Amino acid sequence: MKLNKALKSALSKALAAVMVFSVLTPTAILAVPREADSQAEAAMEVVSEEDAFDEALQEELDALPREELADHLVGYTAYTDTVSFAGQKLTGVFIQYDETVQARTLRTSTYDVQAYKGDNKTLESAQITAVYTNSEPAFRDDKQSVEGPYVIIEISEYDGVGTMDLSNIYVTDADGKEYSTGGYGNIESVDPVVIQKNHVGLTNALVKSGTLDPAKANKTINNNFDDFKDLVLDSRFNTYGDAKIRVKYHLPEGYDPE
Repeated sequence: MKLNKALKSALSKALAAVMVFSVLTPTAILAVPREADSQAEAAMEVVSEEDAFDEALQEELDALPREELADHLVGYTAYTDTVSFAGQKLTGVFIQYDETVQARTLRTSTYDVQAYKGDNKTLESAQITAVYTNSEPAFRDDKQSVEGPYVIIEISEYDGVGTMDLSNIYVTDADGKEYSTGGYGNIESVDPVVIQKNHVGLTNALVKSGTLDPAKANKTINNNFDDFKDLVLDSRFNTYGDAKIRVKYHLPEGYDPE
């Protein structure tokens, strides 16, 4: 019994549980730690293999020259779609580099995408749900990387960030004074701020972190939304805001105005 008490603090919780229900001989007690040690050694071997992989990747990246984001960014495109929760909103960003991107260097935390939520004044970070590489600027259903120069960032449909249908619109007048229109409205383009927070590995370079240059932003793709046209009517009765009625309409193919 003294032997059991002396070893209790050194044994695993599993062994302690066994001791509650079993009377162990000294030989049995000594045999369990050896088995546990074997399991621990096997687990350490797996961890060591993972560490070795990470170290190998790190050595590979360390061998690459660290170069500026501006030297390798070709451009980027925001993508919005019609979703049930927030109308037309930002659902993705496609980033194009000038070389094949090493997918192993990407995480959902590699990027920060900021856009308006509820107004066109306050930026908030979107919830990124997937980041992977692709050979073209397009989503993949399997969200798995394929070799290519594009990084695809998928954004949650439910976070409300990057919505084009705003509950409050802020505008700036000719004198530079900002004021709220005090009502619902929509903006024509989300224009998110995209930040590469960590280094990204390309074929021949390690691209430093930084904010993507807005001058390299392509025209936003607004799926469904861009198929509609705008119509602005004067209201005879409404005096709210600018007293205008704004309509978006879509004519069927082959529409005859007659």
